[in-house]
Amino acid sequence: MIMQVPLLIIYYISGFFLRDPVLWLFGGWNGKHFRGNSKQLFLFVRNHCPDISAVWITKNRKLADQLIKGGFPAYYVYSLGGIWKTLRGKYFIVTHGIGDINEFVSRGGIMINLSHSIYPIKDMSFAGTVTFLRKIYFHMREPLRYFIKPDYAITASEFTAPATVHHYNISSNRVLPLGTPKTDFLLAPDSDPILFHAAEYAKFYGSRTKKILFLPTWRKDHGFSIFNFGFDPVGLDTLLKEIDAAIAFSFHPFTAMYQKIPDLSGFERLMCFHDSGDEMNYLLGKADMLITDYSALFADYLIYNKPIIFAKFDHDSYIRANPLYADYDHLPGPKAESWPELLDYIREIFVFGRDDYKSRREMMRDLIYPRTDGRACERIVQFIMSLCPQKNV
Repeated sequence: MIMQVPLLIIYYISGFFLRDPVLWLFGGWNGKHFRGNSKQLFLFVRNHCPDISAVWITKNRKLADQLIKGGFPAYYVYSLGGIWKTLRGKYFIVTHGIGDINEFVSRGGIMINLSHSIYPIKDMSFAGTVTFLRKIYFHMREPLRYFIKPDYAITASEFTAPATVHHYNISSNRVLPLGTPKTDFLLAPDSDPILFHAAEYAKFYGSRTKKILFLPTWRKDHGFSIFNFGFDPVGLDTLLKEIDAAIAFSFHPFTAMYQKIPDLSGFERLMCFHDSGDEMNYLLGKADMLITDYSALFADYLIYNKPIIFAKFDHDSYIRANPLYADYDHLPGPKAESWPELLDYIREIFVFGRDDYKSRREMMRDLIYPRTDGRACERIVQFIMSLCPQKNV
């Protein structure tokens, strides 16, 4: 904490800088990635709002260079240009928190958190997932990141608003059900040029077979593997051939390095890759089925009303370490506790045509997505502009 004192003084001083309401700073994923809701809104503002200066701020030097080469205004967060832009910008548009930009020169700005999920299964709040001693440690190590809450948070609907209030621990009148930028993209994924960073993504995307995505969430237990619980690659491959399908396993970027993946080289219908960016959004639109354990991406995929299976592997251990927000047993899909059970559900849906959860998916989809007009970005921009009505932007 003592080492943070000079930075806290800088933070206080930064509040005296005059901030420009037409300078909007964007960041995401703790400043490391160009993806998700903030990316989609950034591109929308760049393409449709010529009077707004949209700038991407990142803690990744390589990413800053790549964006600049691509013709985007971007700054490394700790460069002189990045510091100056953050001192002058009025609005900070993020996905995780103030740590997406430079928190130490942010006083006086308005933070609008778009979040990185639509409707979570697990409890994503700081209060609900961190022990008291760990909270003290985090507040001592990075006080601003945990003290500064969003001025406003954007959520998909009135149904998702309570989850957003709980997540950020802010009052409900600061949570706005305007829809999320990523939803606009999911409704029209072909409107964006497809840039796959790995050949495995392109191969799966271009496959003419049925496509099954298995998206496990991150886990604190690095020894956990979805390839336990009776996994049989031969049996899975046989079923995939029967239904003319391919399955792709894509692991959470926070835990991909810990995954112990069996040798699947002899099974061309089984693919593994790691989620490195917005490729997953393209794949969700093409997938015929989603399998996940606790990933909030189930809510993204719900917009298509296609089958979802929940892999309830090692459920009791998981919920002890990760409290849940949603009622897991009432999620709109069958729950499989092992691979043999999971294969039975896949067979029921694709071989026998029994989709028992279709109506429940429709009900939940309509609650999460009451508006599917593809105009969430437009509504968010109009809201931000309304915060400074005295200046015509």
